[in-house]
Formats: sequence, structure tokens, C-alpha cells
Amino acid sequence: KKISQKDIERGILRVYGINSFKKVLYNIRLDPEDHGKFKLHIIIEEKSPTNLKASVHFDNLFSAGIVLNFTLRNILGRGSRALFIGDISENPRFRFDYLKYFGTKERFALNFVYNFLRLDIPQYTDGKKIDELGSTTNKFTAQVRTTHSLRHTFVGGLTYSLDRSKFNFSNIVREEIKSGDFNNFQLSVGYIQNSTNNRNYPTKGRETLLYVKYIFNNRYSVNFANDVDSVKFDIDGVPVYITQSLFNEVVDEFMTPGGYGEVYFMHRAIYHFVNYFQMMPVISFGTTIST
Repeated sequence: KKISQKDIERGILRVYGINSFKKVLYNIRLDPEDHGKFKLHIIIEEKSPTNLKASVHFDNLFSAGIVLNFTLRNILGRGSRALFIGDISENPRFRFDYLKYFGTKERFALNFVYNFLRLDIPQYTDGKKIDELGSTTNKFTAQVRTTHSLRHTFVGGLTYSLDRSKFNFSNIVREEIKSGDFNNFQLSVGYIQNSTNNRNYPTKGRETLLYVKYIFNNRYSVNFANDVDSVKFDIDGVPVYITQSLFNEVVDEFMTPGGYGEVYFMHRAIYHFVNYFQMMPVISFGTTIST
């Protein structure tokens, strides 16, 4: 198969774009055994097995913070990569991402991800802040993905999500209600196609995402304040006291969804015209399927 220098350079950029190598070089030499052919030699230099990075961020919604990224390569097992990412701020977050290659020629990878996120989200009415929604999310994901191609990947796995939310100032939800829990499982499969010339800062190429999810075993519940045994409601002028267990029976019966599906599709193309200018049309859609 004949290949051009441009084909080689595209391949080198894709290899370098996976962010595992410090250098990716190549040279072309005449084959000493067959003077009518050439041999392609690729020289790569892996990054350090341990790497620590830090940065500072600021925005007007989630304030300032310090982001730490600690990466381990081939430390927690041969053919593995582990990421520890933390955001030290008023809205802290943490991510642990472990990937381990396996199979013939390491064509597959097992990926375990844990995400923690704590957010205080302001709630506004007519431009005025009326309350603040505090949310704490824990997500555990185990998935398998293909690794034999840099152009396309198939992925599938299971996610368990735990979310606890509460309004901090009790201006929207009654003060007797402390918080709400929203937990579920998510089974997902996906396809990712990427022909961009650089994974981090592409200037041309295409990218396609297709994900199908099934969300099931939903568990919604409400937690009363520690010193509250029941909450008073006026129904047609008659005071009715409802306990937490009875309240959650109503939540489970009328507010908790059964299993449902989600489909998400996105396609973008990057066209390079002249220096410093490019066009990137994007098409995407999502839908929820339920009974």
C-alpha cells in the first residue's frame, strides 16, 4: 500500500494527540535489501510515569479554585493509567480515572471512574436570587472500551449514581424537608469516531458521538430534618400530618420514574481555510424514550 508524507504526518499527529508520549518522530530510509522500497522508522518517547500538574481557575458562578492533576502510568499495573484530579474550591470536585489494557495485543481496556461533585447553584426569579440549591453527586462507572484504533472506539458499561440535593435557605422547599435523594443505575453503549488531526486542538477532521443509555432502578426519597417526625399539610382546609415514610411512599408511587432510555447523537466537522481561520458546523440531538 502506498502512503504519502501527508498520510504519515496525520498518523503521527493522531498518535501524539493521545497525550501519552513526550516525542513522536519518524524518518524514512531506503531499504538496503530492496532498493526500490523504503522503510518507515518511528521513534517515540513516553512521558514520565508520574506527572503532577496544577492550575488556577475563576468564574463568576463557582468562584476560584486550584486544580491538581496527578497521573500515574504503569504504576498500578502494567499497561495502566491512573488519574487523580481534584478541584480545591467552594464547590469541590474529585475524579479518579483508572484504565487497564487487556486482551490480545491490548485491543481492549477496562475503565473504572469515580466522580465526586459538590455544587451550590443559585436560584433566581425575575433576576433576584431567592435560594441556593446544594447538590452532592457521587458516580461510579465501570466500562469496557476498544483500543485497537485511534479513529473509532466502541464503549459499554454500567454507572451507579447517587445525588443528594437540598435548598440551603428554605425559600422554595419547606424547612422541615432537609434534602432529597435521587439514585439510579445507567447501562450505556456508545460509538466514538474521530478523524481530527489533533485530539486537543484540532484544525481539521470530523468527530461523531452516539450514545444509548437505559436508566433503571430509580430510587427517589425525601429526608426530613433531624427533629421533625411529620410535616403538616392543609388539604381542603383540614390539617394533615404526614410522616417521612408515608411521604416517601407517595414519592415512590407518583414521582419516581420507571426505567427509561436516552439517545444522544453529535457530529461536527472542522474545515480549515487559511491561517487562523476555520469553520466548525455541529449537529446534535437527544431524546428520552419512556412509557
